[in-house]
Amino acid sequence: MKILRPKYPAITIANIIGLAHEDVSEFTQAVSDIAPLFGGSWKMEDLPKFNAAAERLNLYVKTQIDARRRSPRDDFLTEFVERADKTSQLDPLEELTQIVTLIIGGSDTTRVASVIQTLLLLQHPEQFDMVKSDPSLISSAVVESLRFEPSVASVARVLTRDVELDGQFIPKGSVVSLSLMSAMRDESCYDKPDQFNIFRRQPRTHPVFGAGAHRCLGEALARVELEESLRTLVLMLDDLTIVGDPPKIVRHSGLRHVGQMHLRWSSMKAL
Repeated sequence: MKILRPKYPAITIANIIGLAHEDVSEFTQAVSDIAPLFGGSWKMEDLPKFNAAAERLNLYVKTQIDARRRSPRDDFLTEFVERADKTSQLDPLEELTQIVTLIIGGSDTTRVASVIQTLLLLQHPEQFDMVKSDPSLISSAVVESLRFEPSVASVARVLTRDVELDGQFIPKGSVVSLSLMSAMRDESCYDKPDQFNIFRRQPRTHPVFGAGAHRCLGEALARVELEESLRTLVLMLDDLTIVGDPPKIVRHSGLRHVGQMHLRWSSMKAL
């Protein structure tokens, strides 16, 4: 029996930015501690934990940025810092926030999505068997998993103007939470939306990644990571099953969370 603890998304984002692999546990723990803040189910007494985690992550990123200024390296972060300094388009806080956001988005969202898609397919064994027999279905299985149980339940936005919606007036400056979970189950967009179906006809652009100026910067990377993680499970592990009760997917706002998932397989093949 094994416990699925995927860190590969965090390692990948570390490789892209230029962060050391030994730092992955440090920043992923901070991201995990911050994650509930993006939802609406926390209490005021939780704020000290969020603040402490945010301070750790901000300090880590600031240390990395300062180190690149002192000793440039051949990596993305050095190039980012050099261009930011040259153009002066970002102030220090904006510069810090850009990298923090990349780490948060590149660590937990894809990690949670990879666990969710594994859980969904193992709970629908007939469709999982189809994917195993025809790996060309991997892409559609990933897309349907993102629709059926998105790893990000909602996103917060600040209104730049007054809005009237369904007879309700929402003033400029209000913070609104847009439910991706609700959008993914919209009956006007999806036939039988409460059914998990990897053969479903999907829109060209997946709404789970947002739209316009706010469309997810890491969409292509997330899709590749999710497809490759599923491909590895399909091709390497024989008789993959969940041991015990399936974990629950919790949180209906912000970044979601999945409990420990215990898996069993009969043999492992080399790729």
